[in-house]
Amino acid sequence: MLYQNKISALKAIFMVCVMAYLAGCAQTPQQALIEVNQSHFATFPNWYHPRLGVQLNGENQYTGYGPLDTLLKQADERFWQDDLQSCLILLERAQRIATRNAAVYMRLSYLLWVLDKPAQAEQTARRALSVSLLDEPARQEALFLLNAIAKHKTQP
Repeated sequence: MLYQNKISALKAIFMVCVMAYLAGCAQTPQQALIEVNQSHFATFPNWYHPRLGVQLNGENQYTGYGPLDTLLKQADERFWQDDLQSCLILLERAQRIATRNAAVYMRLSYLLWVLDKPAQAEQTARRALSVSLLDEPARQEALFLLNAIAKHKTQP
């Protein structure tokens, strides 16, 4: 009986040591790029292009995440300078950095629409909608863009 108690105690100590070791190997959780309580809508663009005649009504704020902010600011500048190819390159880079950022997808969707790629624009707007479902103003803006693209596609 004493022998079995010692074996049980050794097993328990071994398990505690293994669990402590594994806990030490685990990575620390990463912080989200955008705080949950911050509105995605605030980071949406306030863009207008005369070819489309459709205004995006975002607030042009940025996330506070350095490289992403830099890319979005540069993309906004290129858009307003009508340097659309450079804007596209910058937004594609931003998309690789922030795969769940609705503001990136909104900019990219609108730009693809301006570049006369409505199917890609619609798909990208749907992505913006899917990553902003919990933010009602962002969701409404993404739906507005989707509806505008769909309406434009059906017109002759």
